Amino acid sequence: MRYTVSAVYDRNDFIGFMQAYTDRNTKIKGMGYITTYGTKMGSAVMLFGGIYNLFTMFRTGAWDTKMIIGSAVLIVIACALSMIPVDELAGRRTWNQYPLQGMKITYDFEAGGFTETRQGNVYKHNYKDIIELYADEERYYLYVKENAAYMICKRGFTEGDPEEFAKYIENKTDLKMRIKGVKPKPEPKPIEDDEDWDDEDDDLLDDEN
Repeated sequence: MRYTVSAVYDRNDFIGFMQAYTDRNTKIKGMGYITTYGTKMGSAVMLFGGIYNLFTMFRTGAWDTKMIIGSAVLIVIACALSMIPVDELAGRRTWNQYPLQGMKITYDFEAGGFTETRQGNVYKHNYKDIIELYADEERYYLYVKENAAYMICKRGFTEGDPEEFAKYIENKTDLKMRIKGVKPKPEPKPIEDDEDWDDEDDDLLDDEN
């Protein structure tokens, strides 16, 4: 079986990557909640300040062009911060810093490993280097570090079924795919032998003999 995936990443892909990065890690997810609420509180303060300035000028009749513009800017920024999620802002910022915008990247997955082709260069990778698998509705993320992953866009499959790829990569890496919004099932606890029970059985047999 062979899978080939080609894609030109866009801003939504990087927003999805940051959302996946946040969702995977419980600690980072908690920090994300704190940041989100902190941002919303900050935007509320900015919104209140802008409205208060306008109200004060209206009440006193002391209109000032610079104050009006400044208050309007505060209100617009406050509304934007309250509406856009923090991880989306992070995704947009990461996308703006991405040096390969507009470049096609192709991945070929075969039995012995997979290759990455970009700018005419081919890079070989091993399945054993992948430490975690994660997926959302539009992409697979093959993590090789806590914050570094190969991003495989489902829209880019030119060979192989994108829905069957999950099982394929699980078999190759011996890892379980985590799905966004689905809590992983806890690992079953191993059944341990009760040594005391065995000892009692041995004593019972001895008494009978």
